[in-house]
Amino acid sequence: STSKLSLVDKSLKILVLVINLGVVLATAALPASANSVWVWGNNENAAKYIPDTKYTQAVGSGQAQIERLSPGKYQLTLSGWEKPPPTRSNVQVTSYGVGSAYCKVASWSPSGKTLMVNILCFATGGTPKDSKFSVLISFEDAARTAFAWSSNTVKDHVAKEKFAKNDKQPVFIKRNERGVYSVTFTGFLNNGRKFGNAQATAQGRSQAYCKIRDWKRVRADLTVQVSCFSPNGEVPKN
Repeated sequence: STSKLSLVDKSLKILVLVINLGVVLATAALPASANSVWVWGNNENAAKYIPDTKYTQAVGSGQAQIERLSPGKYQLTLSGWEKPPPTRSNVQVTSYGVGSAYCKVASWSPSGKTLMVNILCFATGGTPKDSKFSVLISFEDAARTAFAWSSNTVKDHVAKEKFAKNDKQPVFIKRNERGVYSVTFTGFLNNGRKFGNAQATAQGRSQAYCKIRDWKRVRADLTVQVSCFSPNGEVPKN
């Protein structure tokens, strides 16, 4: 039998990040024009805290701070930029721990010389649930990476340049069937590059979530398949 992904609504957005082999995440403090930062949200119950610095890479002399706004709802604040953070960026959020909770990015935006990231976590079924989480943010200067934001999960389209990075090559997003999408980074594997890693997260305030289904290389193009699900885990037909 087959089931339909009836609860993935039109407001769903998808963020995809791909990384070449050979990328090394630095452990020293990044400059005030950082190309990537990462944070481990290690205290899901605290009202406001500074996350574990051993697993956090902030910007310059700045720091990360996480505030729990309500059950399953968090706001990450990253300070330290010399000027407003770049708008061309990609945020990947993953839940952390032994439970079945899942997390996603609701929104992100500069606020003066800080970056605000809103994160939502849910239990299976879509009820808000407190959870630890991991966040990776890549900016337009991140080496050996490409990313895209799918602004329309109903129609095929080219990723908006403001929220995409692929060496000035287009990123094509195709809706294969309900809840299943192909994201093609044209020319990403040119010049002897080798593929290393792909990540995907749903974006928005709905309870839907997304994951990497598979990927394939066609000449120099890299196509990443993404599957998205409703909170109860219904899957699209094969």
